[in-house]
Amino acid sequence: MWTNVKIKLKNINNESLKEVISSYLFDCGAYGVEEKGGELRASFHSSKANDIFRKSLSIYLKALKKDFSGFSYRVRVSEVKSTNWAEKWKKYFKPEKVSKNFVIKPSWEPYKALKGETVIEINPGMAFGTGLHPTTRMVLKGIEMLVEKGKIETDKASFLDVGTGTGILAIAAKKLGFRKVKAIDIDGEALKAAKENILLNSLNGEIELSFIDISKIVENYNLVAANITAGEIMEIWGEIDSKVKEGGFLILSGILKNQEEEFLNGILSDKLRLAQRFKQKEWSAFILKKEL
Repeated sequence: MWTNVKIKLKNINNESLKEVISSYLFDCGAYGVEEKGGELRASFHSSKANDIFRKSLSIYLKALKKDFSGFSYRVRVSEVKSTNWAEKWKKYFKPEKVSKNFVIKPSWEPYKALKGETVIEINPGMAFGTGLHPTTRMVLKGIEMLVEKGKIETDKASFLDVGTGTGILAIAAKKLGFRKVKAIDIDGEALKAAKENILLNSLNGEIELSFIDISKIVENYNLVAANITAGEIMEIWGEIDSKVKEGGFLILSGILKNQEEEFLNGILSDKLRLAQRFKQKEWSAFILKKEL
């Protein structure tokens, strides 16, 4: 069984808003998202479009009103029968190079890594996305840049992934040699997806997965990454900032271009400076350095 989700946006025609919602649907396991007839339409395997997802979608759309005032919406959900839709969808997911060295490969596709490439194998049929979204690509690029420039010595360094989803960033950090890698989320389904992907990459026991709120973490890290939304980052900003060691780095992604200046004004300080800015499509990401 398959579930179709249709979201009718009212009182607004904002491409950034559509991009944000589409990204969220993919991250929740949508096999496809299209805009048609003034609606965003997404298809899910029915096991993914459960009551938990539907409640999460409602909460997420309400939260977006903080960043996009004046819009309203209507959500319609319907069940459909299909015997081969999932197999057809798999044909469109191929190994893809997402940064200078990282390649993301679906579990069913063979791929022989070229010299210098690091392959991350995932099962994108699970919840929470494929790792191909611009926000993820920019974080991977940022981690690579810090390591290649010698800003972080991975064999001595620790890494925290805030809101891990599929676990891709944590897997990437471990494959780059980070001594300690911790990935946290407050969504149990996300952690199940991350655990399966960690197993696919033969990293069982090398990444600490935790169903925990960031406020409960007492350690500090050389590099902290948060690829969530601007609103979510600001809600827990004090906690995120406090988890970065002095002299360490922070990579933030999931910020829309039209939000970036207000966002940066809210977080930069004498102790925290902007080291690098990335832009891709509608999105921005930042590397920040915490001064000694």
